[in-house]
Amino acid sequence: MSIRLVFFIVCNILFVNGSNILILATLPSPSHHIWIGAVTSELAGHGHNITVISPDIDKNPPPGIHYILIENQYTDVNRQFLKEMLSAPGATSLIQDALAMFKVRTDICEAQVQTNGFKTLLNYPDNFKFDLIIHDYTCGPCHLPFAHKFKNPPLLGVTGYSNPSFMPLMMGGHQYTAYIPHNALLSDKNMNFLERLTNFPIYGLENVYRQQFFIPAIDTIVQKSFGTNIPSVSELEKRTALAFVNTNPAMDYPAPLSENIIPVAGLHIKDPKPIPSDLKAFVDSSNKGIVIFSLGTNFRSDFLPEAKQKLFLEVFRQFPDYHFLWKFESNLPASNLPKNVLIRPWLPISNILADSKTKAIFFHGGLLTTQEAIWRGVPMIIMPLGFDQKQNLMKTKRLGISEGVDYFSLSKAELKKTLHKVLEDPLYSINALKWSAKFRDQKEKPLDRAVWWIEWLLRNPDCDHLKSPVLQLGFIVGNSYDIIAFIILLVTVILIISLKIFGHCIRKCSRNIYSKETMPHKKFE
Repeated sequence: MSIRLVFFIVCNILFVNGSNILILATLPSPSHHIWIGAVTSELAGHGHNITVISPDIDKNPPPGIHYILIENQYTDVNRQFLKEMLSAPGATSLIQDALAMFKVRTDICEAQVQTNGFKTLLNYPDNFKFDLIIHDYTCGPCHLPFAHKFKNPPLLGVTGYSNPSFMPLMMGGHQYTAYIPHNALLSDKNMNFLERLTNFPIYGLENVYRQQFFIPAIDTIVQKSFGTNIPSVSELEKRTALAFVNTNPAMDYPAPLSENIIPVAGLHIKDPKPIPSDLKAFVDSSNKGIVIFSLGTNFRSDFLPEAKQKLFLEVFRQFPDYHFLWKFESNLPASNLPKNVLIRPWLPISNILADSKTKAIFFHGGLLTTQEAIWRGVPMIIMPLGFDQKQNLMKTKRLGISEGVDYFSLSKAELKKTLHKVLEDPLYSINALKWSAKFRDQKEKPLDRAVWWIEWLLRNPDCDHLKSPVLQLGFIVGNSYDIIAFIILLVTVILIISLKIFGHCIRKCSRNIYSKETMPHKKFE
C-alpha cells in the first residue's frame, strides 16, 4: 500500500467530522461528471468527506473531495463506437437500439477492472469505514462489489439518465408499458395498439437479456477481482436503499414512483454566469439572435463525416440574420466558415442559453442539455443519435418546444425548413417559457432535495420500510402475472370442457333426431 494512500486513510479516520462517503461514478462521460459533480461539491460543502472513483476528475477539487482516477477511458479505441455510429449509412434496428448499452457497459466494466484506479480502491482495507456509498447505476453494477467489500454501508443509487427501464429490476415497482415508451421507440405516451404491441415485447426482451446474459457476464468479470464468494451483482443492486432519477413532470411522462425513488431533475443547473467577452460580442452582433449547435460531450462534431459538416455550414449560411455558435472540438479552415458561424472547442452552453439573444439550440438531444434548455426557456431542434435521445425529442415535441430531424436521412432542405419553423414561429418560444416556469416552480431546489435525502439516509440507514414489496415478491408475482395466467388457464379449461359437453350434446341430439323411431321411412342398416 502506497504512503499516500496510508496518509489519506489516517487523515480520514482522525480529522474528518462529517460522514465518509464513497461515490462510484464510473461512466466515462464529461457531462455525467458535471452532473454528479454538483452533488459531490454540495456534500463537501456540508462538511462530508468524499472519495470519488471516476474516469473524470477535477484538477482543483474543493476541500473534502478526494479523487481516484480510472485512467485511460477516453482513448481512440474507446471512442471508436461513437465514430462508427456517426459514419453508419443508416440507423440501427429497434432491437440493436434496445440492447446496445449492454455491450457498452460490459466493455467498460472489462476495461475498468484492469485499471490502476480500480486496483487502488480494491487495495483499501476491508474494514475501512464508509458511512454511505453512492453508486451511479447508469453504467451498470460493475463496481457494486465494493459495497460488499466495505461491509454493506447504506447504498444510494443515482443517475443522470432519466428513469431507466431496468429500474423495477433493481428497486421493485412496475414497468408501465401501456404509456411509457421504451427509449428505442419514436413514440410518445399516447401509443396506438401497434406501438404498444411493439413496446411490451421490447421491455420484455431487455429484461430477459439483462438478467440472463448481461448480469452473468458482469458477475464473471468482477469475480476475477473480488473472488467467487461475492454475491451476484443482481443481489447487490437490490440492496439499494434510495435511488435518484433524473425526471420532472414538466418534461417526463407521469409515472408512479416508489417512496424510495426521488426525482431530482435539474440539480446540475446553476445560476448563469457572464459569457466570455469574445462570445458575447459575437452574440450581440447578430440581427435576430443566435443558435447554439452542439453534439454534447460524448459525440463530437469532429467525428462527423465531412459531407455532414459541409451540409450544416451550407444551411447555416442561408440564415444571415442569425449567428451560429458551433461546439467543434478541432479546427475547421476559416475559409470554409460563413461569417455568421463561430466555432469553439468548448462552449459554456448553460450560460449562453440564459442570454436573451439565444433563440434556439440545435443538438443531439442529450438529457442534461435538454433540461437546461427547458429551464432557460429556449426552443430546440433535436437530431437524435442514440441512447435516450429519441425519447427526449418525443417528450419535448409534445410540449410544443422542439422539432426533430433525422441524422441519417438529413437533407439541406429539411434542415433549413426545420430551423426556419422553430426560429420564426413565436409559438415555440411562448411554449418554452411556459414549460420553463413549470419546471422551475418547485418547493426547493433539486440539488437541495438531493442532499437532504442523502443526509436523511445517513441518519436513517435502516429504511427497508420504503422499499417496494415487488422486490420481495418477484417480477411474476409482483405484477400478478401468476394470477393472470391462472385465470387464463381456468377460462381455457372451462371453455374446453364446455365445448366438449356442447359437442357431446349435439352428437346425442343428432342421433336422437335421426333414430328409427323419429324417421321410420328411412332405411337403416
